[in-house]
Amino acid sequence: MDRVSFGRDNLPAMLADLAADLETNPDQHRRVATEKTLVVEFRDHVVVAHIEGLLTQTKCLLDSLAQFYSIAFRRSVKTFSDKGKNVLKDLQNLGAKHTETATNMAALINEAKNSWIDDAIEYRDELVHFGQLRQFRCLYLPLTAATQYRPEDVSESIMPNKQPTEEYVEMLLHQSHGFSAGWLRFVFGELRNQS
Repeated sequence: MDRVSFGRDNLPAMLADLAADLETNPDQHRRVATEKTLVVEFRDHVVVAHIEGLLTQTKCLLDSLAQFYSIAFRRSVKTFSDKGKNVLKDLQNLGAKHTETATNMAALINEAKNSWIDDAIEYRDELVHFGQLRQFRCLYLPLTAATQYRPEDVSESIMPNKQPTEEYVEMLLHQSHGFSAGWLRFVFGELRNQS
């Protein structure tokens, strides 16, 4: 994510601003910093918007794939609800003609649930219910009694599971694209069989 790199590139200026603020009352800062755990987050609303958009679009993608499944197999599944459990349940009822396909589609879902779907949907649901991803952090700095900090003191942006944001975004894009391609192979295979 270029925007996270942008934040890193601007850390010296942001740390200079922080130092100027802390040095207005260094004794109070030192006292509070030693009594409490304090963190300064360099909140980048563009990064936050991109993460929120990615999570929302990922859930929309899964819902669309569930609808493609319904069209191809003449089912009535409308969304990828309950983290895909509704689709998994429906696959069990496809009938003997589709046993192998249903087994392979269920395996694709279960593998994806374990590696990325459950977390992505949980994150998206938290956004919907709380208006933010509460444990997500942009670049952040645990404060100590010091008033001067270096860019190396700043921790990377992280997802709620503590995975670096850039790593998570790359993984989610890669995995969701692979899942979609695999899913659509089953869907279009069924449509070809019908013609």
